[in-house]
Amino acid sequence: MVRRACLGRERELEQVARALGQSRWVTLTGPPGGGKTMLVRQVASRARSTAWYNAAGSASTGAILSGCLRAVGGEAAPGDTGVGALQRALDGTDTLLVVDGVDIEASGLGRAFQEIIEATTQAQLAVTASTMAGMPSERVIRVGPLPIPGADEPLAGPAVDLFTQRVDTAGGFPVDLVAQGNDVRRLLTATGGLPLLIEQV
Repeated sequence: MVRRACLGRERELEQVARALGQSRWVTLTGPPGGGKTMLVRQVASRARSTAWYNAAGSASTGAILSGCLRAVGGEAAPGDTGVGALQRALDGTDTLLVVDGVDIEASGLGRAFQEIIEATTQAQLAVTASTMAGMPSERVIRVGPLPIPGADEPLAGPAVDLFTQRVDTAGGFPVDLVAQGNDVRRLLTATGGLPLLIEQV
C-alpha cells in the first residue's frame, strides 16, 4: 500500500524499484522534504535484507562508514579502514544498505561508495542526498516537488490529495475545495510542493 507521502509518486516509486533491479547503487537527489526517504522506505520494504543508516548530522566520511558498518552488523578488525571493513561485511550478501540524508559531494563519500561497490558482488546501495556523487556505478533519480495547480487550473492532483487526506487523518473538518479553494491554493503554494511541508501544514 502506498503511504500518503507517496501520493503522486507512483512513477518515481517504479523508477526506484526498476533502478535497483538494474543497478547496485542508486542515489535519489532533490530538495529536503521532497519525499526521497519515503520512496526508498517503500522500495526497501520489499528487499530480502535491508540495513538502514541515518547519516544526517554525520560530519565525515569516516563517521558515515562506521555508522554503515554498525547498521549491517559488521566489526572492524585492528588496522582496518572504514572502506575495507564495510566491503568485507557486505561481500557475498544481498543486503540493501540505505544511507539516508547525506551530502555525498561535501564529504567525499562518493569515492568510498564506488570502491565498496567495485569490491563486492551482490550488495546494493540506496542513498538519499541533496546532490549526486558523479561516480561510474551510480544511478541517479531526481525527486522534485509535487506540482501545484495554477490559478487557472482545477484544484486537483497529488498535492491537493495529500493535503486533504492529511487533514482528514488529523481529524480536521473536511476541506471544501470550492469554498476554501483560495486558501488551499495559498497554503500549497507556500509549501513549494514539498510533501513534508504539505503534511505539516
